[in-house]
Amino acid sequence: MRESTRAGILWMAISTLLYVLQEAILKNLTLSIDIFNIVLFRNIFGLLFFLPLLIQGRFKGLRIVNKKMILLRAIFGFGAMTSYIYALKNGAFLMIGSISLLVPLITAFLVPILLKENIPSRLKVVFILSLIAAIFITFGKQHLKQSFNLGIIFVFISMFFNAGIFIIIKLLTKSESNFTISVWMSITQIMFSLPFSFISLEWPQGLNIMWLAIAGILAALGQITMAQALRVSDTTTTMVSSSFLRFVWVFLLSIFFFNETPNLFEIIGALILVSVNIMAMYNNK
Repeated sequence: MRESTRAGILWMAISTLLYVLQEAILKNLTLSIDIFNIVLFRNIFGLLFFLPLLIQGRFKGLRIVNKKMILLRAIFGFGAMTSYIYALKNGAFLMIGSISLLVPLITAFLVPILLKENIPSRLKVVFILSLIAAIFITFGKQHLKQSFNLGIIFVFISMFFNAGIFIIIKLLTKSESNFTISVWMSITQIMFSLPFSFISLEWPQGLNIMWLAIAGILAALGQITMAQALRVSDTTTTMVSSSFLRFVWVFLLSIFFFNETPNLFEIIGALILVSVNIMAMYNNK
């Protein structure tokens, strides 16, 4: 395996851990805070995390070259975050996290079109298997009565946004620094969420402030490490496939933090997804 690929996988492993931890926090926060308020305040705290570095650099981190792509990143980011939080609120953490592993499948179909990277034939088989695995998880025996609940609907919506984000960030790394991409993510998410949260705007109380701050910092660091993974790696497909590592964190948190018990369909589907993503990741040897 190439050194650049190995480095990219390491950065992606860190990124997935950071993002899954903040997703677990956000799921708990949905019990007491409006979703748009979560989006707003999480990004406010994320921006506050960047502020000392912005001041130290005399705000040079705000300079952007590709304004249109930054705006597109903002639109996709807002769509991905709001829809995924809706999914977390309405579905089990393990089920939602497992289905989200379909993002590599969607991204793989976009890569040859938008980034002009060749996708080997064997990877096409891999992605078909991923789809079958998602069907196992979604329509498992214990989920038949709720197979079309809001959680599943919103996680599928978020997957398309997230697949687009991988492509957009890969393109942005050609002209923008990781820091600039991450700072503008927070700024634009605040701008997008403010109109929606204005009606129900309420300052978080008690420990919720602390948890939102932690979530904001985790998301900020997750964005930086994801951008670094895509920057150092030669192929986007390999990096996106290595994001299967998030399932490890999702599985552990769902059991030990949310006390969820996976059923046979979820286990089979998740194992297939992990296996095919490992195959896709090592295809770049």
